[in-house]
Amino acid sequence: MTGGITLGHGIMLLKNGAETVPVSKPFVHPTVAAAAEGTVVALTCAVREGTEPLSFSWHHQEPRGGPSAYPPGLEGFGPQLHLTPANRSHAGWYTCTVGNQVNNQTSEPVYLDIVYGPDEPAISVEPFSPEPGGFSVGEREDVVLSCLAPSNPPSRYIWLHNGSQVHTGQTYIMAAITRAQAGTYTCLAENTHLQTRTQATILLTIYWIPAGGPLCTAVATKGDDYVMLRCWWEGGTPPVTLHWWDGEGKALGDPGLSSAVLVLSAAGSLGGRDFVCMAAHPLRPAGADCRLRLEVPELEAERSEVVVLEGGEARLACRRRGSRADLGATLAWYDPEEREVTPGMAKYRVERGEDWVNLTVQDAEWPRDGVFFPGQWALPASLSTSVWTSRSRHHQKPPRTSKVNVTTTMNVIP
Repeated sequence: MTGGITLGHGIMLLKNGAETVPVSKPFVHPTVAAAAEGTVVALTCAVREGTEPLSFSWHHQEPRGGPSAYPPGLEGFGPQLHLTPANRSHAGWYTCTVGNQVNNQTSEPVYLDIVYGPDEPAISVEPFSPEPGGFSVGEREDVVLSCLAPSNPPSRYIWLHNGSQVHTGQTYIMAAITRAQAGTYTCLAENTHLQTRTQATILLTIYWIPAGGPLCTAVATKGDDYVMLRCWWEGGTPPVTLHWWDGEGKALGDPGLSSAVLVLSAAGSLGGRDFVCMAAHPLRPAGADCRLRLEVPELEAERSEVVVLEGGEARLACRRRGSRADLGATLAWYDPEEREVTPGMAKYRVERGEDWVNLTVQDAEWPRDGVFFPGQWALPASLSTSVWTSRSRHHQKPPRTSKVNVTTTMNVIP
């Protein structure tokens, strides 16, 4: 070859154009092997030999072997490729192809790593039961908390419960969770390469239902003009919802949390009517109830006649028959002058229980303490209930007050 010009890197051009040097195998050189997301990165493609003009083309393959293509959002079609700025989609294998009129050569692939994250964590809860502001699970259930915060290198995960570390790892499993484990759960994600952290927090509510069932009572209010039905079942998360219904399935009043009160006018006929307090809770689909029947009590005296010597002591006893007196009924003894016998009165001692009342008459005296009846000296005493509950009063007017009486005759022998 004569009259030729030798260029750098062994590229030979002949003045007469008779010969053209083919391109050598190119190589790719990035400014950095691992770039932080958001920074500027350049890749340079170079050949040692080859007659100009040269053409350059770039190809990108995803890290896990995806399709090869010119990466979107890149600048440059010549020997340099600019990532301005680099993002996570730019990670992968890069090759360049250089050609001239003689041949084309493709470089060996070069890997460019993009370091990023962690992104804001996403927390998932199993079983999945979202509610406003967080998630809920039933007590004694197995709960799995999972956290995902995309990052390169992968995130390191730390779990906090109410601000205190409880676990390290992407998944946190709590077997047979208890109400003490309710509260906030924070997933802390860390990129150890970039020394960056992100976090997310959820509120976990533990549903539990109180033991037992609803209780209910009925009492008189406002001078015996009204009957108040009260139902309660305290505790639980969320609180138990209570609602009164009549015996025909009609809802009465407004529902309440842990307690429900229904006020009825005593002017109407309430005797013999049934009322049901229904309880509802997410953990008890079948529900529970407490039932009341408004009825007049049945009373009975222990003995219909008591005989006592003058100066002696007599015991009179009465009790409520049937179900317990748990609806606010009161039992009282009255003397022959229709005065209620109360604790502290001279000559009388009163003892009472939930559904019984006993009266002891001390130092029986004739005739002052007696009333004459043919053939005997007697001290009549009546047991009365002035009951303003649904089970013991006829709620009708007039009369305003209804009593159930039994009488024990006490014979005082002089």
